[in-house]
Amino acid sequence: MDSPGYVKAGDWAVTRLHGYGLANAAKEYFVAPGPGWGFSGVSVEMTLPSYSRIAAFPLARSLGTKGVVSGEPILAAVTTEQEYQEFVSHYRGRLKDKIVLIDPIQPIQAHSWLGTHTLDESEVLETTWPPSPPWRPEMTDTQYQDMEKLRAKVAEFLSTEGVGAEIQSGIGDEDFPADAGVIRGTYSAEMGKTSPPAVVVEAEQYNRLVRLVSRGVPVRLRVSTSTTFYESARSFNVVAEIPGTDRRDELVMVGAHLDSWQGGTGAVDNAAGCAIVMEAMRVLQSVHAPLSRSVRMVLWDGEEQNEAGAKAYVKAHFGDAKTGVRLPEFAKVSVYFNVDSGSGKIRGFVAQKNVNAKNVLESWIKPLRDLGVIGVSGEYDGGSDHIAFDKIGIPTVPSKQDPLDYDAVAHHTNMDVADRLQPEDMKQAVTVLAWMLFQASKASAMMPRIAKQ
Repeated sequence: MDSPGYVKAGDWAVTRLHGYGLANAAKEYFVAPGPGWGFSGVSVEMTLPSYSRIAAFPLARSLGTKGVVSGEPILAAVTTEQEYQEFVSHYRGRLKDKIVLIDPIQPIQAHSWLGTHTLDESEVLETTWPPSPPWRPEMTDTQYQDMEKLRAKVAEFLSTEGVGAEIQSGIGDEDFPADAGVIRGTYSAEMGKTSPPAVVVEAEQYNRLVRLVSRGVPVRLRVSTSTTFYESARSFNVVAEIPGTDRRDELVMVGAHLDSWQGGTGAVDNAAGCAIVMEAMRVLQSVHAPLSRSVRMVLWDGEEQNEAGAKAYVKAHFGDAKTGVRLPEFAKVSVYFNVDSGSGKIRGFVAQKNVNAKNVLESWIKPLRDLGVIGVSGEYDGGSDHIAFDKIGIPTVPSKQDPLDYDAVAHHTNMDVADRLQPEDMKQAVTVLAWMLFQASKASAMMPRIAKQ
């Protein structure tokens, strides 16, 4: 979020959108809930009992090390409140400039990657995402929140103690499986500059370190990272639109998030979504589609930081869901489409429990059956920028795409690079999205809304 790379991406997008002939292409700034962050270097090496260069990247939003930190690692492996209390009691005052292994050993599945996955009819119509793979245990919201709270406490203690570096296993932020060569990272539990220097390494290499330390084998590591925090004033969303004709003051909106994670290039999550949205807009503009309502696109900042960009945009343009205040533009928005599911084909959409909207969407997708569009789910998808629109009462429509290897390999990992994109599938997604935007713009009535509790 708000790194120099993000700024370059935003500038590129604005220039490209101008080139498409879209109106009002610009960066729209907002105040983010914390500083931006980026890194320029990372190195993790084991020098005893034998040399090994360990693949790693810094934990997002963590401080950099003060030069090279070296020494014998200490195993924390804190997973419960009792273990945390025992660790604090034993190590208080003894961790200055030390290297701490924060996670327990991670289970490695012999066949954790089962290949690509495409959606069948039941997955499109009955669920918001494909059923969890057999190796992935589910966590309840309460369990997940408890885990995050515990991690925050551990991070605060380690920071207070002045540890030199924290090492985490690449297991990820949502209890994903470990996979060979994949570093599935997360962000610091303590946003900003209060978190200790930390790195995420491949699970297999992390497990090797845990086994050696647990068995009393002398281990020595060298760790160094270079990270930078950036002022929140750099935060921005990228906006552009195609003006409508007879109902140009009414809006159809579509978006995808421009920010990404630090391990790869964010190709699947979510440059793919941005490309699909931008290309759908280019198609509508280039064919001079006879739009009635204006179609506005937004590429979001801070989706990975709890939808910060979308929340700021909704509050600035439409009102405050918490106070009940509504701005004039709120009544002019028909629907918001969201694309944040990788580079697979669009197999359907989610109506967010809006029965009347579901009926409308089903009528629009009828000509798309031969493109592989299956249907509309009446369920609720709660995982991306559309939530800010949904909470204030604007109809939202997340896309449902073939996950392919999104979950198993690319999501939030160092493998999220251009090789994971599927151009032919993305062309289908562009066609489907452009058609839906056109239908929403030309519809005789705005999308039905549902009362929020």
